[in-house]
Amino acid sequence: MILNSTDVTEEFNRNWSKLAPFALSYEEKSAKNSTHNIGNSIRDFYFGNEPIDLSTRENLTNMFSDRNFYQCNREGALLHAKFSPVYLYYFTQEGDMSWLDYFQIPKDLGKYK
Repeated sequence: MILNSTDVTEEFNRNWSKLAPFALSYEEKSAKNSTHNIGNSIRDFYFGNEPIDLSTRENLTNMFSDRNFYQCNREGALLHAKFSPVYLYYFTQEGDMSWLDYFQIPKDLGKYK
């Protein structure tokens, strides 16, 4: 979605500090004065000094995957671990259907060329 529109991509690059808290859903869990620092740390970790564009699409995919899948699984596992042992598995098999199909993103978009 972000990479499908140069306007949206440019907006993300220009206004990262304002958009990141909402795009990554951390604005409600963070103190108002810390969202800027959190956003900068996230941007540095995933992109360094590189812009968000097609050349950094894998970084963008990793960022959203970490937020929407890894972080939620980790939180759930930590809560469950208070009551019993928990084992997390990293499943890497690619099936016939995926989130790429759901969002109509070409399957080779994030692959190394």
